[in-house]
Amino acid sequence: MYIKGTAVKWLPRGPRSRIFAPMGAGRSIGLLLARIGLAAIFLYSGFGNVQHTAATAEQLAQLGYPVPNVLAIVAAIAELGGGISLLLGALTPLGCIALILFLLPTTYSFHLPEMLKGNQMQTIEVLKNLAMVGGLIALLFSGPGRFSVDGRIMGDKKQ
Repeated sequence: MYIKGTAVKWLPRGPRSRIFAPMGAGRSIGLLLARIGLAAIFLYSGFGNVQHTAATAEQLAQLGYPVPNVLAIVAAIAELGGGISLLLGALTPLGCIALILFLLPTTYSFHLPEMLKGNQMQTIEVLKNLAMVGGLIALLFSGPGRFSVDGRIMGDKKQ
């Protein structure tokens, strides 16, 4: 991003890669596939959480979270809303941020303590969540690509 009229540059662009420059629509297809893959897990999990908000609220209460019923509903909305956002490529930065803000406390509260006790399955859950956070950060900075609602609205021809 360059700010016109100033010397301030944020993430300045270096020379274009000779490997990735000729990809054209391939980049947007890759971003579409990444969005679909990430959205699938959040939509699946989100539908499950909507059906079991009482159980989620009970777990949150046991961990000492305040207003567990509200947080359980917010978690379900973050998962479903973020998943829909990724799938459609609509309001993608907002969806990515919502899902990151969902994943970090979930990982810290539910998976990390059990991982530290030696539970191998929870180690996989922690690593999976960190990988998803990495994918969401990459999508946040790269944008959703041409094949998205955001791309259509913004007229994204370069991705």
